[in-house]
Amino acid sequence: MASIRHQDTDYDALPMAGVPRDKAREGVREKVGGVLNLWRRG
Repeated sequence: MASIRHQDTDYDALPMAGVPRDKAREGVREKVGGVLNLWRRG
């Protein structure tokens, strides 16, 4: 999940913009889940 968060979302920019880490993770959680679902489908 961490790899997806860093490679496939804008997660890294959020804390640099002042967004707390937990809120940043919340903000990208849906996108991470979508990528995981695509991987599972093959």
